[in-house]
Amino acid sequence: MTLFRTAACVALLGVFTLVNAQTATPVEKSPEAKLAEDALRAQVQKFYDLLVAGKPRATESMVCEASKDAYYSMTKSKPRSAEVRSVKLSADLQSAQAVVLMEDEFPMGFERKMLKMPMPSNWKLEAGQWCYYLAPGGDEMDTPFGKMKLDRNGSGKPGDGFSAASLTAVNPSKLPAMVSFSKHALALPNEADGNDEIVISNGLNGPIQFRLACPDVPGLTCKLAQDNIPAGQKGKLLVDFTFKGTKLDDTAAVTLWVLPFDSATTFPIRRPPQKPTH
Repeated sequence: MTLFRTAACVALLGVFTLVNAQTATPVEKSPEAKLAEDALRAQVQKFYDLLVAGKPRATESMVCEASKDAYYSMTKSKPRSAEVRSVKLSADLQSAQAVVLMEDEFPMGFERKMLKMPMPSNWKLEAGQWCYYLAPGGDEMDTPFGKMKLDRNGSGKPGDGFSAASLTAVNPSKLPAMVSFSKHALALPNEADGNDEIVISNGLNGPIQFRLACPDVPGLTCKLAQDNIPAGQKGKLLVDFTFKGTKLDDTAAVTLWVLPFDSATTFPIRRPPQKPTH
């Protein structure tokens, strides 16, 4: 159900400059898991590339057999862009969830705004190929803006894929505040090795993703423990400094943007408290 536009949103997403930013090193995968993940990523990207190109009929062959009727009746959108941000495979490598950062025009009151929205989708392996899967009766999905009900009659205008009446009442201006942080500054020495972390809590009704900007200082790395945080769960921002002769400037800071909001939080890097000497 990630193909369709929402009936509520908050603000136009900005363009972000990423400097020395990366996600945490993944756990070593088996060769089979790596092959399955590569094949899945390619299939998901192809699926959404066809939607971006305005060819929804061409995606029907990539839908699981049990989901074809429901998929055929859905109102499709034509996103401006789509980027696979993460995939998570089941232990048996037979099913998976993908999160795609989809840029599309969404209704916002009486206006329409272009936003980038992280949207989940389910996938299954059938006859050796990954296919898009819709769970039976799965006509609702959680988004950062609340629950939305899918229009399955296929008769709506473009952008009417979900019913506005099914949205959980939310105040868009308050949504970014529902993403909280364990602290608002990082502590690192400027002439020695050190590390620190900030816990990120997602109090929204759907997954959130991030863009990260890190000061360009030799030996300093900024990482996200996971690219997206599901509803009600926590993630971590990790920073590590290996002193290589270049001090951390007193004005150094890490900036984290939360998607789909145009919401940036800056975490200054301060010196850790000095331990008392006796």
